[in-house]
Amino acid sequence: MRPPLLFLHGIGADADIWREECAALAPALALPLPGYGDAPRLAEPSVAAYARAVRDRLAAAGPDRVVAVGHSLGGMVALELALLAPERVAALVLVAAPAAFGSRDGRFQRRFLEERLAPLAAGRTLAELAPEAVPALCGPAPDPEGVRRAVAAMARVPEAAYRDALAALAGFDRRDALPRLTQPVLVVAGPHDRRVPPRTLRRLAAALPRATLAVVEGAGHLVPFERPRAFRAVLRRFLAETFDGST
Repeated sequence: MRPPLLFLHGIGADADIWREECAALAPALALPLPGYGDAPRLAEPSVAAYARAVRDRLAAAGPDRVVAVGHSLGGMVALELALLAPERVAALVLVAAPAAFGSRDGRFQRRFLEERLAPLAAGRTLAELAPEAVPALCGPAPDPEGVRRAVAAMARVPEAAYRDALAALAGFDRRDALPRLTQPVLVVAGPHDRRVPPRTLRRLAAALPRATLAVVEGAGHLVPFERPRAFRAVLRRFLAETFDGST
């Protein structure tokens, strides 16, 4: 029997965005990253600190092993969790999630942070930004209900959690550790993703010992919500192949 799925969300979302996936792909659970939902903020946010917090919360939740499914920042946290506690992660699904953030000289990181913090500095709220920010991340014809879910999720995000998550990205680079990830890994890309383009995820899959790359046609960065049926089909196929059809 396969382990439960553990869904981890991105910066502009929360654990509740995975509600439909948890129902459709049970057994499954979704945990909030620090600062989101009922999860306390961290004094010094980082991807590694987020992974430690998820590990501790997972221990309290009960399952001994999980299939960690992370989108964007959640994928980075899932990757870190698999390195931190490999005995707890039976398999890994990285959705629009790179193994490193930004450029080596730091220019990309600085520009990324400036662009996302500028509207907040101007007094706009995440609820105000969501209706324009979410569609900008999508491919040409996203599922309308999926977009609605993503907009509602971003509107719920506390500004402090959003700022912490942006700060957590700084310095994240686990490319050198990828050979240690011996679990089966599914890397999921959207061909219209401008934030984490498919070529980046192809390199990630090639660097992992046991990885499969799946490209969900028509999707941008928000793959699970733009193309929910196609995403679930890809995930089910991976689970069936990995756990001998126990799904």
